[in-house]
Amino acid sequence: MKNKQNTRRGFTLMELLVVLVIVIILTTAAWHSYAKVQEKARISEILVLLKPIAVAQRLYYQTHDNWATSFDDLDINMLLPPDTNGTFGGKTYHNITDTRSNKFWSLQLEGSKVFATRLGGDYQGGGLEMVLGEVPQMYCIEKLYSVSQNKYCAKFFKGTDKRQAADYWRYTIEQ
Repeated sequence: MKNKQNTRRGFTLMELLVVLVIVIILTTAAWHSYAKVQEKARISEILVLLKPIAVAQRLYYQTHDNWATSFDDLDINMLLPPDTNGTFGGKTYHNITDTRSNKFWSLQLEGSKVFATRLGGDYQGGGLEMVLGEVPQMYCIEKLYSVSQNKYCAKFFKGTDKRQAADYWRYTIEQ
């Protein structure tokens, strides 16, 4: 009689490598989805902040016959602190007199316009412009020669009607 030895067969190197490759592929796909969802949440957050600013700016205009140049002039509670540099990312754009920012967004007032611009990450230089008037219009913007150029507006807003305005591209957002 032959002794049958209990032989435990382990995983081969090839099987382990296949499993590892599958895990890496799934992790990469999940990471890209997570980053996109995270950016959409940041966009929603800034849109919620832009609406009361627009309303307050229109009320200020109706009362004073000119646009507010400072967030302090508006009758709203700003959740973002003043930018200590008074600039957007160390460089002044347009005729900005007041800038509020956190680590993701910079908000600026310029006459009938309110700008919200991304400060960092893959979409730095991308953002939103709200132009106030009889019918407020929202635009997606990308700073010229920025990291986000040709990525931000197309990816998150499917912006159309691309036009150059000053030092940024402006895309019309369908509302």
